[in-house]
Amino acid sequence: MFLGHYSVAFAARTERNKIPLWVLFVAVQLLDLLWAPFVFLGLEKVRIVLRITATSPLDLYYMPCTHSLIGALIWSALAAFVYKLMRGAKASSSAALIVALAVFSHWILDLIVHRPDLAIYDDTLKVGFGLLNYKGAEFAMEIALLVIGANPSSDPDHVLGSAAFVESYCRNHDALCRDCVCVGETKANPLLMENGDVIEPTRSS
Repeated sequence: MFLGHYSVAFAARTERNKIPLWVLFVAVQLLDLLWAPFVFLGLEKVRIVLRITATSPLDLYYMPCTHSLIGALIWSALAAFVYKLMRGAKASSSAALIVALAVFSHWILDLIVHRPDLAIYDDTLKVGFGLLNYKGAEFAMEIALLVIGANPSSDPDHVLGSAAFVESYCRNHDALCRDCVCVGETKANPLLMENGDVIEPTRSS
């Protein structure tokens, strides 16, 4: 899931809490923003397994730091602390809590769409309902979430912003899937698998 996460940001932003929308955008994607450098550093692992789900070939088989339940709770608490620290008197306790919930919402939505690759702690007790195996349903859920999050009674900028996200996502979705590149296990070959069999990377002469 990508687009659906932003629905929480649109829904959480109100004139009362005064949380900048960009802060909520970062919050709802914080776990993924952390995931990429963690993979690069070898702290988490990913590989390509063709047809592992209907929508993505990524096998996210080791994500204890960013996408375990305990990890998500820790990052949520840290995000609230950092927000409160940086905003000072401008940040209420309720606003900091909203930031924390925005961060944690990423794990909840991932739980719905991911295959069982989300650990409860470390690399143990993995869960996931697997909606990614139903491409049409998963995409419809993302659009529905965004529409609900940017409901017409809220700030018009929310609605315009969500429309831009939908247009961009629909335009680039297929290209992103075609151009997907595995960045995990950079020190180990081979990277690709098909139906459980390893596909050796081709090398130019």
